[in-house]
Amino acid sequence: MWTDLWFKAQPMGINKLYSILKNMKEEAGLTGTDKRITPYSARKHLVQKLNDGGVAPNQIIQISGHKNVNSLNNYSCLP
Repeated sequence: MWTDLWFKAQPMGINKLYSILKNMKEEAGLTGTDKRITPYSARKHLVQKLNDGGVAPNQIIQISGHKNVNSLNNYSCLP
């Protein structure tokens, strides 16, 4: 078992996510060039990549925090 965890097992708030993404965009040199990178676009990309990788929809909702499989339709076309 790990004793030096670097993360917390709890959801982050939207303001914290925006702050993290803002810092990541600045460090990547994307400031002012692509303002469409948001927590929502990151979540959509995650869902699409998991789906393309063959991950089962019920597992995707556990990872992404969706409440049910039908809500994934807003992010990706799942079989």
